[in-house]
Amino acid sequence: MSGGHLTEDEAERIVQRYRMGATIIEVASECGRTKETVRRLLVRRGVRIERRGLGGGPVARPKLTPQRLRALDVIEVERSITRQRLAEQINATYAQTAQYVTGLLDRDLVVADDARRPPTLSITEAGRAELARSIARGEQP
Repeated sequence: MSGGHLTEDEAERIVQRYRMGATIIEVASECGRTKETVRRLLVRRGVRIERRGLGGGPVARPKLTPQRLRALDVIEVERSITRQRLAEQINATYAQTAQYVTGLLDRDLVVADDARRPPTLSITEAGRAELARSIARGEQP
């Protein structure tokens, strides 16, 4: 993805990664572009630029709420699932599910495979461990 003009697919992946919570610097590093290129693209696409990880301290990671824990449990069972299917499985709106998934992505408990159409979610080893710890503590998914 480095050098030359961005293809439409590259631009969409950049916008999606940023909306999923990655910083401009992380997105730029992942796609082999400068942070200025990524920022300009986001502005042109009307994406609101947020301060992420600035100000000297780490960004607080979202808590593992019961809703996120339930979503994590479903992703573990399904192995690979789309956000829409996950919303149906946990009886939540797509917007609610997107919020839960963003929290899971921020905690590196799931990964999104954006190369697949539609993109799918899979649990990470850290996600499996967190799910097991939560269940051991008696928290219900």
